Amino acid sequence: MEPLRYDLLTDRIVKWAEDRDDIRLVTIIGSRARTDVPADLWSDLDLLLFTKHPDIYLLNAKWLSELGEYHLTFLESTAVGDFVERRVLFDGGLDVDFVPLPMHVIQGDVAPEMSAVLQRGYQVLVDKDGLSLKLQNAAGAIKNSEISAPVIPTDASLLHLVNDFLYHAVWSAKKLCRGELWTAKMCCDGSMKRQLLQMMEWHHQACTESCDTWHEGRFLDSWANPGVLNDVRQSFALYDVDSVWTALLTTTDVFGRLGKELAVQLGYKYPTDAHSYVTGLLREYQDTDILVSAKHHTVPSQSERTGYLHHVEVNVSHLESSIQFWGWLLDYLGYQLYQEWSQGQSWKKGNTYIVFVQTVQRHLETGYHRKRTGLNHLAFHAESREEVDELTQVLRTRGIPILYESSHPYAGGPEHYAVFFEDPDRIKVELVAPE
Repeated sequence: MEPLRYDLLTDRIVKWAEDRDDIRLVTIIGSRARTDVPADLWSDLDLLLFTKHPDIYLLNAKWLSELGEYHLTFLESTAVGDFVERRVLFDGGLDVDFVPLPMHVIQGDVAPEMSAVLQRGYQVLVDKDGLSLKLQNAAGAIKNSEISAPVIPTDASLLHLVNDFLYHAVWSAKKLCRGELWTAKMCCDGSMKRQLLQMMEWHHQACTESCDTWHEGRFLDSWANPGVLNDVRQSFALYDVDSVWTALLTTTDVFGRLGKELAVQLGYKYPTDAHSYVTGLLREYQDTDILVSAKHHTVPSQSERTGYLHHVEVNVSHLESSIQFWGWLLDYLGYQLYQEWSQGQSWKKGNTYIVFVQTVQRHLETGYHRKRTGLNHLAFHAESREEVDELTQVLRTRGIPILYESSHPYAGGPEHYAVFFEDPDRIKVELVAPE
């Protein structure tokens, strides 16, 4: 038997519809009727069935067997318009969405949202009453320029979106602190991502010449700013406490940056104070002992933690250069990226983490020198002398000078086997083997 293909299935649908008196018009919409972003190997088939009895095709699925073997079907609201569609997976992995519509939808004034869908492209398969002219008029009622016209939020709608987003950022953080990882992740990667998408759409439409953002994130990679896309890639979490914290902070940072730029573009006032307050809360919650308890599901005794370093925070003169230096090194030492935002980054191993923050402009002039009061150097444990030798070779390969070369690897003394080097700010770094 010949495998089922979309062209064969379409022929069956045409014959089936022609034999049913209640069906008056059948139209393909979506990618299989578009010239802009046309169908590919993975496209489904979207059909509008204009019928006198739409409920027949929603209340039961017996009629599907007349079209071919299918494996599953269910009902769902349409992405555009207030309709219900029957989604079907036929043999061969062919997915078809049938949208049964009452006749008044096409006989009266066609709704703007349907006109917008038709304007992108349609193909009439069956027309028993000459209704395709109505489709043509409906599609022509909306011009390309109107589809791509920018949707500009009001001052009030922008403020509502920002406040809603920030509220749920705090809500998600509290869920993390309580150990409700699933709930926190679904908020961060669910509702907050939908709000981020809305902000991305508004920002793109207001700040660029190309305004067509489709719907529900369709073709996001083709219209979104590459820099924003790179940030978005870092904003989704694994099912892991640290990963959700990183995603939550990144999502909040990207949302705020786009929101501030949009507000400037539109002449609105962004709630900067509220955003800063929420960001501070997130970091405060992240540093609580409650978070440690949530991650490990037990409360560590005071004796197990007292005296150990919690974290070290280092101000750097050029964040990008420091990240390039420290990123590979800390990854080599077994640290994992912990937090990431526009002005900083942190890496964590066990219960200790290291933070690198961009020095504010007014404090850059004085620079850093390890001979002044303050931090002299950072020293890390190595597992063995062989690991010290291995890192030494990596440093040389990367063109990073070894300090005290003439006395390496005993620059710290005859029993102290270590390698010393510097980061971009000349902060001394040491990797030392067990004595």
